Amino acid sequence: MRYGAGAVAVVVVSLLSGAVPYASLGIHDPGVVVRIGAPLIRLVVDAAATVCTGALVFAAC
Repeated sequence: MRYGAGAVAVVVVSLLSGAVPYASLGIHDPGVVVRIGAPLIRLVVDAAATVCTGALVFAAC
């Protein structure tokens, strides 16, 4: 349930932010897929890293 709420929040923020972060860096708008997909992939990677670290700590105990 928590991961679904986080994913929805990332999508909403991505849609509202538009191309502003890219324009401030001087990069043209990469498109909708990259603008929404990049934060979602980052969410998945961070969640996987958290699970991996927790599993390693649990295994050490």
